[in-house]
Amino acid sequence: MATDASIDCTNLADFQRLLNKYRGVEDRIMFQLNASFSTRSFKDAKATVQICHGIEEKLESVRKLRSDLFNRCINENYEIVQKFKDDDSKFQLVRNANSTLRQIRNEQAVDEIIHSQAERVVNDRCKKEAIL
Repeated sequence: MATDASIDCTNLADFQRLLNKYRGVEDRIMFQLNASFSTRSFKDAKATVQICHGIEEKLESVRKLRSDLFNRCINENYEIVQKFKDDDSKFQLVRNANSTLRQIRNEQAVDEIIHSQAERVVNDRCKKEAIL
């Protein structure tokens, strides 16, 4: 998997490509959660707890990757804006960095929604399976 260090944070397309890759990993983890609890006949409480802990660890890992990506790209673009904001010859660079910064922050807000929805699904699903 590409790391966040391998992308240019001033290139919004690269940022979004890696972010979507990380979100895809979370989607596959959520699919794994749903597939793990497909039938009651194979229910094993011990296995349920292990599956839930494994899912939570995987989610935490991919969320850390996304968080690191957001933080690095926000900081890099912010530094460009701060460094060149008073230099008229760098107007276009500052403008692009500001635009990229806004888009990254929008994606960060979307990511918070994705995170809370996934957390709710994991908690509901794991509690439901533990009770049944």
